[in-house]
Amino acid sequence: MDKLLLGIQPQTIELCVLDTLLSFSNIPFFFFYGNDGNDSSFMPSELLHDSFIVALLDFPILVGHLEIDGSGRARVVVDNNNLNIPEYRESQCDMHFRDLQALKFSWDVLPAGVAATGSVTTADTDGVIKLANIHVVRLQDSSGLVLFISTTHAIFDGIGYCKFVNRWAEIAKWM
Repeated sequence: MDKLLLGIQPQTIELCVLDTLLSFSNIPFFFFYGNDGNDSSFMPSELLHDSFIVALLDFPILVGHLEIDGSGRARVVVDNNNLNIPEYRESQCDMHFRDLQALKFSWDVLPAGVAATGSVTTADTDGVIKLANIHVVRLQDSSGLVLFISTTHAIFDGIGYCKFVNRWAEIAKWM
């Protein structure tokens, strides 16, 4: 675990009835970045990961556990002794950015496995629901990357989702 996250304060965030209903769906989006300058150090892995971890400090709900009690009320419990670290992975593919661009970034032609989650929230093999899933896919010849970011809808609406993504980008810019 990243030592930086040890500073997250424990808290419980009660969710409303609508949030509980939305806890079974995800907000999955793809972001496409072209490397126009053929820079071999384009969007470095370490920078992306480290800035993501720093962004989590501003959005501690993403490291909480979604719990639903016997009466159907949902909450997110952030326990700094048991953080629910989002899934974050990186992979390579043999598709070039210009090919994705020529096909208008259609979901039908995205590299296999780029979507780390579907539209329905499910638990992982340990029975834990990750509240965020990130997949960085580096494209052929360092031509660009696809960034897949999915969060459970229970914790973010569209505005919250965009605030998180923008905060991550802002942190990466200044690191």
